[in-house]
Amino acid sequence: MSEAPSTNAAFPRMDHEGKTTLCLATHTVSGPGGAPAAPGEERPLTLGQLMGKLNHGTGTLHTQREDRRNIAKGVRPLTYGPFSSYAPSYDATFASLTKEESHLIYHTLLDVESLRSLSELGVDVEFLSEVEDDIAASQRDYGIAPALRHTADLIQRLYKEQWDRVDVEFLSEVEDDIAASQRDYGIASALRHTANLIQRLYKEQWDRIDFLETHFSNR
Repeated sequence: MSEAPSTNAAFPRMDHEGKTTLCLATHTVSGPGGAPAAPGEERPLTLGQLMGKLNHGTGTLHTQREDRRNIAKGVRPLTYGPFSSYAPSYDATFASLTKEESHLIYHTLLDVESLRSLSELGVDVEFLSEVEDDIAASQRDYGIAPALRHTADLIQRLYKEQWDRVDVEFLSEVEDDIAASQRDYGIASALRHTANLIQRLYKEQWDRIDFLETHFSNR
């Protein structure tokens, strides 16, 4: 008859009933100051102790308040008026989206009816009712449109009255002065004749100077 194998070497924590536990399922509680706890005092092993520190993501569970790092911030366009030739056109200092993603968000038209079709795919579209209320509130008149139209009419009338008060009779005098300045009166031909005489005199003077230089150099 063979002797029964001893299991105390393989399972040193086996109790008197033959039961044992694994360290993956339980974990020894540390005492004060990191000292070992009393024998037999155990607690379940947590996921954080098993996996260690996370390299990506957050180390806490998501609550109703969204993490600020998950906020989508688009690229902000910059305008400098007429002086934007060589300046940057976009500011991506605090942006978490690319330029293409920001352009897609800024130029997306909201169609509530087409978004309701997402419910067929199992997407929760209850938020669309709030979106509709916001759109309706933004398009509500509140009695401002008549006041704006009245103000626009007053500005148009004032603009017309100011132009009617402008005296434009001086324009005819300006036209006469321009025509008189462009009239010849025979002065142009006299100036051309005088310029020709000056040119001939200039040539004759240089011919005399050349003759004198040649005469004195031969003596």
